[in-house]
Amino acid sequence: MGVVCCQTVKEKKGNDSSDNHKKNKKHKNVSIVKSESDIQDSNISKKSDKTKVVLNKKSKEETKIILESLFNSYYSAKTYFNKNELKEKEVDAIHCLKKINKAKEMLEEGKHHKINLAELPKKINSEYITGYTPEERKKKINEIITKLKEDEKETRKILNQKMEEVKKILIKTKNKDMDKYRPYLDVEKNHLTAISKDIKAIEKTLLDDYIPVPSFIYEQKPCKKEKVNKDIEENTLEIKVCGLTYTKSNPIVYLVIRGDNFNVTKEIKGKNQDDIYSAFTWNFSNEQFKNLIKYKIEIALGRTYSIKSTKIKGRGELVLRKLKSSSSMEELVKLKMESGKEDTSIDIEIKLRSPIIDKEYEEDFRDVIKLIKIYPKFKFDG
Repeated sequence: MGVVCCQTVKEKKGNDSSDNHKKNKKHKNVSIVKSESDIQDSNISKKSDKTKVVLNKKSKEETKIILESLFNSYYSAKTYFNKNELKEKEVDAIHCLKKINKAKEMLEEGKHHKINLAELPKKINSEYITGYTPEERKKKINEIITKLKEDEKETRKILNQKMEEVKKILIKTKNKDMDKYRPYLDVEKNHLTAISKDIKAIEKTLLDDYIPVPSFIYEQKPCKKEKVNKDIEENTLEIKVCGLTYTKSNPIVYLVIRGDNFNVTKEIKGKNQDDIYSAFTWNFSNEQFKNLIKYKIEIALGRTYSIKSTKIKGRGELVLRKLKSSSSMEELVKLKMESGKEDTSIDIEIKLRSPIIDKEYEEDFRDVIKLIKIYPKFKFDG
């Protein structure tokens, strides 16, 4: 029995060693597979490195040509920005030149293969010089031209107004000495000459995408503006009772405009004074409107419903002569009361769109473009 046991133990030991050998063999195989995988990864990495070099690097001579071209271009840009006081752009060009110089040093040290051209500044184009795409640049320049033409139109209008004023003075004084008034007219004439010159110069810049948008500022220029009551239609008179000293209840105000073959009556009435303080309008034919300065407004105050009534308490009149040269007038009209005791007056305000004959002007300001600089054409090497 003892022998059998001994043999069993040996067999077990033999089996164990056999199993260990198989395990070791298995481990060796795994180890070999891993090392082959590592080798494959290493080869892939080397291949990708070679591909990267081919895509992003040039030969030494090609790299030298590229760097020289870039340097010359950015140096020209820096000089151009400096001369034309474009400070921010000059700073950027200097920064780009530093990058290019660093790459040139690497080239001289024989390290051209380490220069990554993708990281260098891009080739200069018109957008870099002007700060705008060609389409945006043209749009900006055309906006300036439009503003200048508006200024030109307004200046010509002012000059014509001044010339009309001078002519009237000369006719009135029977004087033919125009030279006396030339300095008065020369302000607008000189401005027109300057605007015309600027427009022609700016229009030329549209032809070259490498010319920056002209620099300018807006400034306010004093001017005379025609006074117009825009809320009132042509050939229309607006009238408003602004105040009434008559204290009795239920006043009725009759307003009559009288002229040659022309008679229009308006009636304002109300339960209290607030009801009559509202504006209303009269519309006229063109011929009637021109003759308004010859007309007058007759005012009657009473408590009846007819201008012919015997119960009228007071009467007054307002002459419209002031509307010849003014678009509005306000008068306190004293009413002659039938009793002769009461001191009654009525405050009447009248407005037209514009004066009947003369034009009325008021002081105003308008925004005009003042050009600071029209830039020269950019030329570069490289």
